[in-house]
Amino acid sequence: MDIPLRWPLVIGGAGYTGYYKEGLPENGCAEKWLCDHPQAVQETMEAFRHAGCTVLAAPTDGADIRQLAPYGLENEMQAINHKLMTCIGQMCGTLPAAGCLGGGLPVSALANLDEEETQQVFSFSERIAQYRAQAAVLQEAGAALIILRQMADLAECRAAFFACRRLHLPVIVCVEAVPEGNTVGGSNLLSVLVSMQAMGICGFGVSCPEHMEALPRLVQELAPFARVPLIGSIVLGPEEACGIEDASRLAHALLEAGASGIEAGNGLTAAHIHAICESVRRFDFEKRILPADDSGIVLANERQIFRMEHDWIELSEPVSCSLDMADQLLAAEEEGRTDVVTIQIDSADDAALFAENAHMLNLPVAFLSDQEAALRSALLRYHGRAIIDSRSSIEEDTLREIAKKYGAVIY
Repeated sequence: MDIPLRWPLVIGGAGYTGYYKEGLPENGCAEKWLCDHPQAVQETMEAFRHAGCTVLAAPTDGADIRQLAPYGLENEMQAINHKLMTCIGQMCGTLPAAGCLGGGLPVSALANLDEEETQQVFSFSERIAQYRAQAAVLQEAGAALIILRQMADLAECRAAFFACRRLHLPVIVCVEAVPEGNTVGGSNLLSVLVSMQAMGICGFGVSCPEHMEALPRLVQELAPFARVPLIGSIVLGPEEACGIEDASRLAHALLEAGASGIEAGNGLTAAHIHAICESVRRFDFEKRILPADDSGIVLANERQIFRMEHDWIELSEPVSCSLDMADQLLAAEEEGRTDVVTIQIDSADDAALFAENAHMLNLPVAFLSDQEAALRSALLRYHGRAIIDSRSSIEEDTLREIAKKYGAVIY
């Protein structure tokens, strides 16, 4: 994808807390209220633009069908997204306008769904379809890029990215993390970075609400493995406060740690953004020296990454898929010096069966298949970065196209 962005970035606009003093109710649908109060949105965006933001983001990350449904607003998804995106676009001038997709439902909203509805909401194919519908509206209304905000886990990131791919817009992924180095949904941060940058994102951000002090360390841990610009996403928790100088110091620390952009999220005002922009303007990026991981190949599952030398990867014998393949998977992991478990994929059913058992593996995966559709299905369902076994009897050009689409490695 072409990247019409000028780094370093300062992104603002997607947070809600600044609107509470304007009358935004704490328990209602924020996106609907913002639609009904466009002047408040425009005044806020104007202040953010004058403060120095280089990208203005529409506050639409809570406006997909599944998050609007608990408020009875699912039929207004298109209208809400179109109005908010258009409103932001009108305030951007020459700045790029970003449409935002958000991760997950609020915990409070889940209480209003029965078991069947909850399963539907969180099915992977449903997530892709819901994100696709929202992203298409945002593009039609003028979005120049898409930001996936506060994503909860790797599966959520992949669903949203697959939904956006056909739009041919740049996509930035921002995940919500905990200080221990995982996302709030339990995915390993490095796994998400490695997997998503291989698929073609143009930037990767991380937030750590309620633990801002941990954010520079998290960025620093990501930096050696980053092949796309990193973004420190400053999102305050409900109990957090951040002074103007604190925001400036935090921005500087994030840049030193390896960030090439800052997102100003919930809790930050135009004054905070001005201080952040000054920190970015003063920072000498040319003098910054960041370590780089020199592993030949980096693979991943949801829980960890695997650093490997290209000439020293030992694949297991192919494992056939079955309803209960746990013993076969464990046996394959214990084979001598096996580095990667090879999975034989002969059909879409095989892809589904392996997806149900993939959590059993502690090693990365290689897929061996002679069926293009089956291989695509397996890679779609696997949340991580996998190998495509080069012995697969599929045209070489097709294998390369598949590997690029799903972020896989041909070996």
